[in-house]
Amino acid sequence: MTKQQVAEVVVAIMKEKEVKEKIGYLADLVTRHKDGTYTARRGFYYKFDKTALDFKNDIEALGIPVLAYGTEEKPFKGGMGVKANSHWWATFRA
Repeated sequence: MTKQQVAEVVVAIMKEKEVKEKIGYLADLVTRHKDGTYTARRGFYYKFDKTALDFKNDIEALGIPVLAYGTEEKPFKGGMGVKANSHWWATFRA
């Protein structure tokens, strides 16, 4: 690995950490994709009149434009991760 490649990896890791720190209190899970986008997920069991649009607006209130958002409704699976249960998701580029 060249010094340039190492520097790029370090910058990507730092950027990912900054994104997770900024959005961490809103989302249960933040993942980074190879194309440079991120997906934030917030799990729910009961919606309490909330929607994916509310989750999107919370993220955009931080100054992060959302590319896509939606709702995944799945049967409850105790002990499984956020992706395996019902959640709202939003994809963005930082």
